[in-house]
Amino acid sequence: MGRFATGITVVTMRSSDPEGAFAGPDGAPWPASPEGALAASAGPTPGRPRTYGITVNAFMSVSLDPPLVAVSIDKRARAHGTLSASERFGISVLSSAQEHLSDLFAGRPVKQRGEPFEEFAGFPVVAGALAHIVCRPHQAVEMGDHTIFVGEVEALRATEGEPLLFFRGAYRTLPDLTLAR
Repeated sequence: MGRFATGITVVTMRSSDPEGAFAGPDGAPWPASPEGALAASAGPTPGRPRTYGITVNAFMSVSLDPPLVAVSIDKRARAHGTLSASERFGISVLSSAQEHLSDLFAGRPVKQRGEPFEEFAGFPVVAGALAHIVCRPHQAVEMGDHTIFVGEVEALRATEGEPLLFFRGAYRTLPDLTLAR
């Protein structure tokens, strides 16, 4: 499957239960590890849910009327349970300058200074991304070892720029793809 170029997105969600976000597929807690497949905001604010994010490369538009998008999440992913229980979720399409954020939300150790989130339409998204989409869950469909989460788009904004892509096991930009034949 690595022979297909994909864009890199980060799916954000909120949870009031700091332990719930780290539950595995069987409900048992994941071991505490700095290299999990889920990155979180700096810390919960009293009375406010904590924000979590996961890097996803399976994202697509599903319908224009009504506006629907979908992301595919491995059932074993630390974010699966949190996303399943979320009343809203955000999708941020990363720019070519945000490779470090893709790594952060994929659970790789990176030096991140400051909060990676900003608010859009009342929901946290990745700051500086090319596009932000805020959704309400529409449907979840189990497909093999993944769940496809379909969201109804509540808000969308996009800016100009080069997207971050993943192709043949490495991050790429659009000019790189023409050279990778």
